[in-house]
Amino acid sequence: MRRTRILLLLVIAAAQSGCDGCDRKKSPERKHTRQEKEPECDFASDCATDNPCVEAECVDDRCLEVPLPVDTVCGDATACQKASVCDGHGRCVAGATIAIDDGNPCTVDSCDPARGVTHQPVAVDDSDACTVDACDPRTGEITHEPVDIDDGDECTFDACDPKTGVSHSSASPKYTCETSCGDGFHASSRRVSTDCGPVPGIQSFCQPNCGPSFYTCDPACPPGYRAGAQRPSDQCGPPPALLTFCNKDAQAR
Repeated sequence: MRRTRILLLLVIAAAQSGCDGCDRKKSPERKHTRQEKEPECDFASDCATDNPCVEAECVDDRCLEVPLPVDTVCGDATACQKASVCDGHGRCVAGATIAIDDGNPCTVDSCDPARGVTHQPVAVDDSDACTVDACDPRTGEITHEPVDIDDGDECTFDACDPKTGVSHSSASPKYTCETSCGDGFHASSRRVSTDCGPVPGIQSFCQPNCGPSFYTCDPACPPGYRAGAQRPSDQCGPPPALLTFCNKDAQAR
């Protein structure tokens, strides 16, 4: 192989000489001039080059550079780029960039020379504890769906605070001097009480609307309950107050 390379270098040397010596009889002066030139090299080591895509040789006291074959590695690879290679003409060409796209619109694709390729999830958090934040990997659409706050217990009030999240508080019985117990409550008993003003008024004991059934002193059962038997009762205050049995309406379940 080395003999073949030397022959190749001789051919190149002849071409680079401008055919000086092709007709020595016709160019005596040029021959004489070449003989007087200082030799460029004695050994191949005298022809060292910084070009990684050529091989330098010393042929007939002259330094010659032969391009290395195509795809000869001439530079190190990195985590984000393939190794540089020679183009076969003595030039070192930068390697191709490594593909980083994972085809998922819900990730941010990047490459760090030290860590390599990374796929970080896109930011979806809307800082609202009452939403479920997500990203559709098919479309990249970011959604914020309300969280499910129902704990399945009729006797708790389910709520959600954007800062603290979901809560389930027990509905505690209460007394009131108002004519109604308010939403979510029914009057289980009524009585005359001085707590309701200088002139004794009607005070109601209110309980939450929950459970399979209950009795109420209200004129009607709350939504979701069907009215059953009614009877006069001192439990509901002065006559003719009625006590009504309320049963969970099967259609409301």
